[in-house]
Amino acid sequence: MKAFQWTVAALALSLAGSAGSSLVLAGDNAPAGMDDGASKGKDGAPDVVGKEVGSEVADIHLNYVLNDDGRTTVSDYRGQVVIVDLWSTTCGPCRGLIPTFTKHQEESGKKGLQVFGITGETQDVLCKFLATSNTAPIGYKMASGSSGGLQSPGTVPYSFLIGTDGKVVWQGHGVAPSKMIEAEMKKVVPPTAEQVQARAQKAIDRAAEWATAKQYVKANELLAKVAKDYVGTAAATAATAKLAEIAADKDAQAEIAAQSALKKILGGLDYPVQKLSGKEAAAAVVQIETLVKKQGAAAPAMVEIAKYWSGLLAKDPKEAK
Repeated sequence: MKAFQWTVAALALSLAGSAGSSLVLAGDNAPAGMDDGASKGKDGAPDVVGKEVGSEVADIHLNYVLNDDGRTTVSDYRGQVVIVDLWSTTCGPCRGLIPTFTKHQEESGKKGLQVFGITGETQDVLCKFLATSNTAPIGYKMASGSSGGLQSPGTVPYSFLIGTDGKVVWQGHGVAPSKMIEAEMKKVVPPTAEQVQARAQKAIDRAAEWATAKQYVKANELLAKVAKDYVGTAAATAATAKLAEIAADKDAQAEIAAQSALKKILGGLDYPVQKLSGKEAAAAVVQIETLVKKQGAAAPAMVEIAKYWSGLLAKDPKEAK
C-alpha cells in the first residue's frame, strides 16, 4: 500500500509515495467490524472532523477533464452538492470506489449532485489507466489537475463533501456517509431561469471551443445534450442552431466521418468505454494507423487525436508520465 500526500503547485498536483502506510476507510466504506478509532456519530459513522470542515473551498482548477460539459469548478456548482475525491490510478481502494461514485452521480446527478475525481497524475497516466486497466464505467467528472486547497492527510482515497454554500461538510477516507449526502441533497433548491441559462451557456461555450478546434463529434454530442436537457429554453434553441451550422459545413463532414470511425475503434474519443486487453490495444493501434492513411488527409484534427491514442496505447504503462 502506498501513502500519498497531496500538495498544490500551480495547476498541477504532485503525489509523493512511501511504502508501509495503512489505509483507514471511514464512512460507508469501512469493512464490517472494523474500528478505526474515531469517535462515532449517531448513525455509527465517524464524527465530522478535519480542518477544512466548515470552511469555504478554494476553487479547483483542472488540467484535463473527462465528461466535460463546461462546468469544471466547485463555484460552477454553487447551490448544489459536490463531492471531490482525491485518488490515484495505482491505489487499489481508490479504483474500487469508482462504481460507488458513479452510482452516486447516476442516482443524484439530476437532483443537484456533482462528483469530481481528481488525480495528481498526468493526462497520459490517467488515460492509459482508463484504456487498459479500468473495468468500471465512469459516470462522473474525472480529471488531472489541482484540487485547490484540499489535501488528504497522507493517504488516498480521501474525499470531501461540499454543501450548497460551498463549504466543506465532511472529509475523510472513502466516501461520506449516505445519510449525510442525502441530508445535504435536501438543501438543494431548483435553479432560477438565469442559472439554468448560465449552466447551459457554459456547455455551449465548451462545444464551440471544440468546434473551433475541429473536434466536431465531441461538439455535436454536447450540443445535442444541451438541446435535449434544456428543451424549450433559449439555450436549447442556440444549441440546435449551432448543430445546424456544423451540419451545413461541408469541410466538417470529413472530420465527423473520420472522428466517428476513430471513436468506433477506440470505444470513445476521450477514453475507451470498455477496457482494452493487450491484444485489443495492439489491434486498435493497427486499425488507427489504417484509418489515418485512408482518411487523414481530409481530417487533420482526427489525425492529431489518433496519433495521441496510438502513441499512448503502444506505450508500456510505466512509460506513461
